[in-house]
Amino acid sequence: MPRTRGRAIGALVLALAFGVVGCGGDENRKASPEPAPSSAPSGTGTPTASPTSAGTLRPGLPSDLPAAFPVVAGTVTDRSSSGEEGRKGWSFHVTVRQAVAGCFEEAIVKLVEEGWTKQGETAAGGTRQAQLTKPGYAVIVEAEADGRDGCVLGYQVGQVGD
Repeated sequence: MPRTRGRAIGALVLALAFGVVGCGGDENRKASPEPAPSSAPSGTGTPTASPTSAGTLRPGLPSDLPAAFPVVAGTVTDRSSSGEEGRKGWSFHVTVRQAVAGCFEEAIVKLVEEGWTKQGETAAGGTRQAQLTKPGYAVIVEAEADGRDGCVLGYQVGQVGD
């Protein structure tokens, strides 16, 4: 229940803050099951590849998500995108095989290293959430236990007016 409530709150905050409205495109679908093991670092699921490595695919992420958006390696479990250019929004979840604190910190560090500024952070009931901005964009990152041996990272990214 806290997981669903956290996602709903995050989605509502994103919609209200950025005015991203619309019915998601054809990106509203579940990712395929986890593929056979690959060269991903030990303890991760499907690699989401470094977003800064030129020409590298990022399996499972929304196809129109900006290529430079940093994502923790893991298995993308769902995704969506909506809106028009200049007011787009993207939402996706990545399952990561590490503790909540570790995957949350890794997500924040990756964003800050790419020029995002952390605006705030909160924690409640085992869920951690942070808000970050970069000129033209804002993101809410949420981490919570996946009920097994890892965590689920939720990313809600939106284009914002300057």
